[in-house]
Amino acid sequence: MGTPGIVFARLNSQGRVIVALSNGDGYTYSPMLYVWQRLTEPWWAVGSQYWNTTDSSVTNLTSTGLSSKNEKNKEKDVDEVSPENISAGIIPQLERNTSNNVLIRGRAFYLQRLIKALLSAEGFENLESSISVAHLENRVAAAMTLGAREEYKIYLLMYAKRLGAEGLKGKIEELLRSLMGNIFEDEGEKDGDAETNGSSSQGDDLVGWKREELLKEVVVVLGKHRDLQRITVPYARLLGVVDQLRPANEDGDMDTEL
Repeated sequence: MGTPGIVFARLNSQGRVIVALSNGDGYTYSPMLYVWQRLTEPWWAVGSQYWNTTDSSVTNLTSTGLSSKNEKNKEKDVDEVSPENISAGIIPQLERNTSNNVLIRGRAFYLQRLIKALLSAEGFENLESSISVAHLENRVAAAMTLGAREEYKIYLLMYAKRLGAEGLKGKIEELLRSLMGNIFEDEGEKDGDAETNGSSSQGDDLVGWKREELLKEVVVVLGKHRDLQRITVPYARLLGVVDQLRPANEDGDMDTEL
């Protein structure tokens, strides 16, 4: 097959180096881990339901109330990534490069045959779902590493929606805890934690967004699933968004007794 070549190399507005290779892989250098982090690979292209796509319902969620503002600033912010032009983002661009190079080399055909064979095999019924969830996790991590503010929020809500649909309670609890950080701790406790951890990973902001804002939107998305309300209601009470959760039982009342 030979050594892959560089298709393009770019520097984003956050100073991150992005490299796309001729074998379909895409990388960025992580200044925190001191390693090259892989952002895309051919495996996602043939196994994920989200490859080269975004969830329009989540896009509408994110863009509610912003359409008039976006129209006014359309010419001014033409290069800025938003829910309406997410395809202009670096992650979709890397995914398109992966698709093009996989198709050119003929690898897509064999990978698709492998996936189809596995999906029909006993014990692999949830393979496509697992790959799709892992792909969304990779997108969220990639957007965080790149400092891609708008892309991060869009992919985070897509990820939360999929976890809710799948009922993956372990991953949901992990996601909510990571988003909450220490936003409800006292200033003194925050300072102590910052000195102990030696990093700002638990700060009030996450990729340019307020943690509380992100947590509210994720809790509202997950709160639509009644079987998850024992997880989401405590967060909703803490955030003051209990009324925004959709009623889920037969009487139209939400289960809030834990």
